[in-house]
Amino acid sequence: MISKRFHARKTRFLNHWHARAATRTRAQGKGFVSSPEPRTIGSFARGRQLIAGNLLF
Repeated sequence: MISKRFHARKTRFLNHWHARAATRTRAQGKGFVSSPEPRTIGSFARGRQLIAGNLLF
């Protein structure tokens, strides 16, 4: 049976290894080409009511 300490060391090592590997790669994306949709969720008027504190469920 493998100890919990070994699993913790293995997990920590793999996290470290993947973090280092991620820093060595070139970044592929520079940002969004177009605006992601949907830009809003729900109705604009309902959002204003929620911000104003008019909560009607």
